[in-house]
Amino acid sequence: MDSLKKYQQLRNANKSLNTKLMDFLPTGKAGKDLILATARELGYRVKGGTINFESEEAMDRLCSFLLYEPQKNGKSIAQLYLESLPAISPVEKAILHAAAASTTALYEIVEVDARKKRLLLHNLLETCEDFWVWDIGLSATAKRGYLIFGRIFRVDEIAYFCGSEIAFPPEEKIILLNKCARLERIRNEYIRSRKRFILFLQLEKKTSLKTKYA
Repeated sequence: MDSLKKYQQLRNANKSLNTKLMDFLPTGKAGKDLILATARELGYRVKGGTINFESEEAMDRLCSFLLYEPQKNGKSIAQLYLESLPAISPVEKAILHAAAASTTALYEIVEVDARKKRLLLHNLLETCEDFWVWDIGLSATAKRGYLIFGRIFRVDEIAYFCGSEIAFPPEEKIILLNKCARLERIRNEYIRSRKRFILFLQLEKKTSLKTKYA
């Protein structure tokens, strides 16, 4: 199986897995309260038990934050689900392990390979080698030098965004890095991770770019 087909297989499996993770949430009032509390934490308007989403992307970001960001106990819903030893496919299990090892970060696009549907990224928040990420939508629209915030899953040789990425223009790089540097004062890495996600949601409202998912 070539890399593009494997990427597409992983994305399809990830969508199915997200449904299972949502079903894994507490049932009844506890589950609803968790979702509403998460929405409020992200700054979404909640009235009468209903979340007012301004866009489809906002709903995707709530889902990503709810399922993959660490909670107070340091574990995400995805990690707790993995520890419950669910009867899932090997591909879904590999995605869960990738999710457990992932963090959000700010990336700079070094190169775009539209033919192979991939982008070469440089992590601006951690010291590591540049790497290729497969993304059909971004590879068709993104440009070298632009910035992407998001969470990347790595399964074998394939890396891909989990689906809640936010794009920024090159001229905002210094501002974004300065904002991230302030978060480093937060010692608790789990709280810092959640604050980072919320920060970039707020910064998105001020940027000239608008991210659309393919």
